[in-house]
Amino acid sequence: LVFDWFAEHLKLLEKVVTVYSMQGCDDEVLLLAFKFMLELADNSTNRLRFDTWSINGLIVFKEIASHLTNFFSCHDFLSTTGKPVQADAYKERFKYLKRATDITGRFVLGNYINFAMCEYYNDDSFSQLINAVFRSLLNVDMKQLAGYSKLHRKILMFVEEFFKRHLELTFLKLDFELIIAVVNQLLFPNLGDSEFAIKSNALLSLDSLNEFIFNNLRKPSKKRPELAQKVQQFYN
Repeated sequence: LVFDWFAEHLKLLEKVVTVYSMQGCDDEVLLLAFKFMLELADNSTNRLRFDTWSINGLIVFKEIASHLTNFFSCHDFLSTTGKPVQADAYKERFKYLKRATDITGRFVLGNYINFAMCEYYNDDSFSQLINAVFRSLLNVDMKQLAGYSKLHRKILMFVEEFFKRHLELTFLKLDFELIIAVVNQLLFPNLGDSEFAIKSNALLSLDSLNEFIFNNLRKPSKKRPELAQKVQQFYN
């Protein structure tokens, strides 16, 4: 019943995110919309009992992903050339990043959608969202972010889980330059972090990437020759 109600009122959520993403509007309303989307994406207790190939799971993901992607594109709050910080970097920038990373993380960990469905339906919601999230992360001043240890850990944990689960679609859908930038700007610099958990997240992310490349070079996929070709090109 809740899902049926949600599906009928998606346009209202879209309107809220669109209106309050515009310059000069109330950011707190936007954060509340993000919080609502965060709850919709939460499947930690199997509240969204869809089969992983159910179209309903794709509807939830596609709608929320489109709102996040639109937000990143029109509200460039993380870029150094974007809206300047007036007083508090966390309240004015990083809290949005936290919400967006939380929502995307729950998609990654939710187990209510098989992201291969996006390919099956020729839908690029997954690649657009991940592209937007990673490009926003790359805009972050890592020295400034290090001052917010909980958020710093959360972002590295998100990258680790993403690399564990979705490297196949990453290689098929994202530019090599973006993958290399994530490695060079987000992972390598954090290998020397003073906090063990952050070092561990960065190291395990690189381990997943190396294992994925090694396995695909050693035994290229016959079912996905385009993947084998992409991995070979990346390695070269």
